[in-house]
Amino acid sequence: MYKRILVPLDGSPLGDRVLPYVRMLGRKLEAKVELFRVFDPQPEFFYPNPFQFQERHEASVRYREEVMTTLGMAKTQLERAGVAATAVLHGLDETPEEPAAGVEKDEHVLRAAAEYIVSESEKQPDTLIVMSTHGRSGVGRLVMGSVTDKVLHATDKPLLIIRAEGNDAILDGTMGHIIVPLDGSDLAEHILPHAVGLAKALDAKMCLVRATSDDKTDAHERDHLERLAERIRAEGVAEVEGVVLHGDPATAIVDLTHEYPDALVAMTTHGRSGMGRWLMGSVADRVVRYAAGPVLVLRG
Repeated sequence: MYKRILVPLDGSPLGDRVLPYVRMLGRKLEAKVELFRVFDPQPEFFYPNPFQFQERHEASVRYREEVMTTLGMAKTQLERAGVAATAVLHGLDETPEEPAAGVEKDEHVLRAAAEYIVSESEKQPDTLIVMSTHGRSGVGRLVMGSVTDKVLHATDKPLLIIRAEGNDAILDGTMGHIIVPLDGSDLAEHILPHAVGLAKALDAKMCLVRATSDDKTDAHERDHLERLAERIRAEGVAEVEGVVLHGDPATAIVDLTHEYPDALVAMTTHGRSGMGRWLMGSVADRVVRYAAGPVLVLRG
C-alpha cells in the first residue's frame, strides 16, 4: 500500500481541507506524510505600487516566512495526531525554465508547479498524491484547482482529490464507503488493488458499480460484479456489494455519491501522458468535478 503521502498545499482554508483525510490515511496506513508548498517568492500582488516597498527583497522574505509558518502549523497538527510528517518549501525561482513564446506568466507558473509536483511524486514508489480542487486565487498566487487539474492529467501515481467547496461531503476524513465504478474492461479494474487496500485499512464497505445507459438489466454484468465481490471478500474486505445503475454513467455515479456523503470514489481514467496533453475520460472528469466526496483517480 502507500508508504508516502505527498500533499501540496497553498495555505488557504479551502486547500487545507485535505488535512483531515491526510491525517486519517497517515494513521491507518502508517505512511509518511510530506507537506510542501510550491510558490512564487516574488508574487506580483506584493507590488501594486512600485514605491510601496523600499526593498523588494524585504517583502519577499516576509512572504517566505509567512508561508513557512502556515506549512509548519499543518505539520505540527499532523504530528500531534501521531502522523510522521515533514514540510518542504519550493520556490519557483528554483525552477530554471522560462515561459515559452506565447505563454502567459500565470500559465507558466501553474505548469511549473504541476511539473514539480509530478516530478516529486516520481521519486519514490508507493506514493499517493492528495490535493484540493479549490485554493487561494489572485494575481501572483497559485490557483490550486488549476494545478490539481494539470497534475491529474499528467501523473501516473494515484491521486486523491478533495473537492473542498460546494459539496455534501462530511470533510472530516471519514471514508466509510468506497464506490468503485467499473465498465467491464481490464483497465477499469486496475483500481481494484488500491480500493481493496484502502477498504481494509479503513474498515470501509466496498460498492462495485456498473453504470450503463441501457435500461435493460444485464445478468452477465451482475454475475461479473458478484464474482469480483467474492474475490474481494476472499482478500479480506468484509462487506462488498455489486450494483448496476442505469442512465448516464457519470450522472448515476455522482448521484450515488450524494447518497453516501462519507464515500470515496475510486476509479481509473483513460488519458494521454505528458504535461502538455490534458486529456481525460469524460466520465471520470465529471465525477471528479461533481462527486459529493473525495475521488481517487488512477490514470489508465
